[in-house]
This record gives sequence, C-alpha cells and structure tokens, in this order.
Amino acid sequence: TVQVTVAPSFDLMIACFPDTTNVDIGTSINLTAIVNPPQNLSNFKFVWQEKTVDTKTLPFSTESIDVVPSTNDTLDPAVTYILMATSPSGCKRTTQKTIRIIIPEPDFPNAFTPNGDGTNDVFRMVVPEGLAYIDRMEIYNRWGKKIFESTEPDASWDGTVNGEPSPSDVYIFRIWWRRGDGALQPSVYGDVMLLR
Repeated sequence: TVQVTVAPSFDLMIACFPDTTNVDIGTSINLTAIVNPPQNLSNFKFVWQEKTVDTKTLPFSTESIDVVPSTNDTLDPAVTYILMATSPSGCKRTTQKTIRIIIPEPDFPNAFTPNGDGTNDVFRMVVPEGLAYIDRMEIYNRWGKKIFESTEPDASWDGTVNGEPSPSDVYIFRIWWRRGDGALQPSVYGDVMLLR
C-alpha cells in the first residue's frame, strides 16, 4: 500500500475595487486576490505583474494592492494585471484582469458669451470623458498682447481684462494641459470668439 497525501487545490481570481473594467487615466484602483475555497492566505505567496507593451513584475507580494493604471498606447489603452499565487502546499494558480483606460480628449470651444446668464459665460477646456486639467492657460488679443494667464487646474477666462469687460472680438488662446496621470500633453493653439 502507498499512502498519498493530496494537497487541496484552489481557484484564483482578481477582484477590482471599485468594481469596474474601465477607469480614467490617473485613477487609483485596488486589486485583491480571491481564493476559493476561502482560507487563511497568510502563508500564500503572491506575485503581481503589469502588462502593457512589456510585462513587468510589481514590487508587491501581498494579496491586495493599490495601482494607478497608465499607458501611452492610445490605440489600445489597456493594462492587464497578472496574479500568480502559490499555496503553502505548493499548488500554483495564475489569473489575470484587463483594465481599459479612458484617455481624455479635451475640446476647446470656439465662442463664448460672458453675459451672466449662466450658460457659456466663460472660456474653458471641456473634457467630455476622462480626467484632464490645465497646466497653463494664456489668452492674447488680436495684436498679440497677453491679456490673461492662469496656472489653476480648472482655469477659465471670464472675458475681462483687469476687471473690465473685453470687447466682442476674436482672441487667441494657448493651453498646456495634463492627463489625469500627470503626463504633460502638447500645447494647444486656437482662437475663440467673445460675443456680447
């Protein structure tokens, strides 16, 4: 007779908090290993990897990690997280979870009406989807004189210069902006019509 000791097996999955498969770039998420049947995980070994273009091992060995998914691949903006778990008896399981990243594509209006009616009263960067913020905004008049500048993340121009209303005219803007992960994007030039 031969006595055989069977090491208990387990299933492995990754839970994401918040529970989503799409996140704005620059947003932190929590990834947690879920082992079934439930058991004490203190003696488990966990190896986390992150795959975009290349695969890199993350400096975490715990069952739960916080990450900020990011990529520069705008054609397929996704990050795959791979988890390898080894039980105290030596059983190994691998699983993965792919997170799609929402890359912001800001719009810049070509006209605004600062008449105090609460609609379209200021010129600002509009972000329909994703996270983005202003690094610097500059406004110039038609003769090239800078009349407004701000480095506020939510900068906007209300159509005044030194507290006085600017006349209806075409103004030039230059905006430097950053994605939600802090990556500086190429500056944007354009013109905006102030209508009174």
